[in-house]
Amino acid sequence: MNVTILAANGQIAHLVEERLLTEPTFKDIQLTLMLRHPERLSELNDNPRVTLLDGDLTNPTDVIQATKDADLIWSAVVDHDQTNRPTKNIIAAAKLNGSSGW
Repeated sequence: MNVTILAANGQIAHLVEERLLTEPTFKDIQLTLMLRHPERLSELNDNPRVTLLDGDLTNPTDVIQATKDADLIWSAVVDHDQTNRPTKNIIAAAKLNGSSGW
């Protein structure tokens, strides 16, 4: 299963990532982690189950790219204004890419 975590550098996202990477139940999960500064998760560079992507949730192209192979999309973002641009981009990308879980 391919899981994409968006805004992957937050506290809750870190907890989810740690569980997915360490618990035997999730050993077959591949993670795509998108964040604006992927160097912040450089400790995961050598993990064969992790792909780090530099991306901006307000850029629809970045979101589409990050979610293209995702079976499950998990968003750790909080929209800070009334436009809800990141959330709208995530929903549009999930529909476009045919993701089954979001």
